[in-house]
Amino acid sequence: MTRARGLVGVALLALCPARAPAQPAAERLVVRVEPSTPVVAVTVLLGTGPLDEGPDRAGLAYLAGRSILAPLRPELDSLGGSVDVEIHPDAVEVTLVVAPDAWLDALQRTFVALFRDPPDSAVVERQRQAILAELRARATNPADAAERALDSLAYGPDHPWGRPAAGTPETMARLTVFDVDSLLRRAFVPERAVVAVVGPVDPAEARAAILPVLGDRAAPPPPVPPAAAPSRAKVDFDAITTWVLARYPLPPTASPRAAALLADLLHEDLAFGPRRPTVYDTDVRVRTWPGGGELRVLLVVPPQEADAWADRIVDALARYAATPLHPSVFADRLRHFRGRALLALRAPEDRSAALARARYEGRPDDPLSIDDPDLGPALLQATARALGEPTLVLLGPHTRPPTGAANP
Repeated sequence: MTRARGLVGVALLALCPARAPAQPAAERLVVRVEPSTPVVAVTVLLGTGPLDEGPDRAGLAYLAGRSILAPLRPELDSLGGSVDVEIHPDAVEVTLVVAPDAWLDALQRTFVALFRDPPDSAVVERQRQAILAELRARATNPADAAERALDSLAYGPDHPWGRPAAGTPETMARLTVFDVDSLLRRAFVPERAVVAVVGPVDPAEARAAILPVLGDRAAPPPPVPPAAAPSRAKVDFDAITTWVLARYPLPPTASPRAAALLADLLHEDLAFGPRRPTVYDTDVRVRTWPGGGELRVLLVVPPQEADAWADRIVDALARYAATPLHPSVFADRLRHFRGRALLALRAPEDRSAALARARYEGRPDDPLSIDDPDLGPALLQATARALGEPTLVLLGPHTRPPTGAANP
């Protein structure tokens, strides 16, 4: 038994009734022609994830995505292609990279796997065991533990986004092929899909192959969850360093490009250097979704300096909100930011992912353009001012006795 009614040419028929007013499929497809790119990259964003899972089914969307794509990998390998799946709080991201002469065949097979084929119980079990092993290994990883603690504090442990999107060993252990099949029928449907294609393709041929699959109606993306009240917490963890994480909510009106520049500036201000020799690792990134987003900062520092570094994160953002950068300083740092932004988009799959995400969120800007005439000191300051109050987590050996001290 299949999940859909069949194929028409390379197009699949729509599977489920839509949950939104009629919307042209063209609004959920973007094609970027790059004649000199040696491969074709396709990103499919499916509007499903933790919000479609019950509290005891965390990780179900991730398991479903891996299970239906695993049998496809040998087929794509024979075509010189590959497929990967990644879980986000608001979407499942599928990335296909394949040679130009085989991309339509590979895409058709990917659509069949995503929207028609039923799950194979043996494949589901193998993937479940593999994910279980990964989750158990990650349980002792302080970076993962810090991210989990921050999400739980920011959204609340009972909210879908407060739980790990990939699940926990406890929830993954109880998932079954019936759970996977149920989610596939409800959520892995063309109505929830946004597709971006990058490479040496014929745009008319691409649209003819993809638009009939997407159909004429679209379900809305999952709603954005409310965040919990700002807070600060210390989490004890057996480590020799402390992970300091801060999360700042981004309002829907914030400029994603200005937020990305702000993140880049913060990274420069906080990363290891002659004046910051005890910062062992730094990561500052912006994550967006339909209707909002967040700026997230991570520092790895000595335990005795954790509180001071948490305050420095807050102070650094407060300075950008209080005073605009001098135009000459802004121009210099913008130039460096643009160079790093170009490097982040060097792979065609990076570009297809950025295009799919922008279309999924309904953003009118071109995510691949590094030129923005509105991006200046005033917009940067306004973006810093628009950030919500932070949630902070300090994860490390807070209760460990000092070296040489007697244990109680």
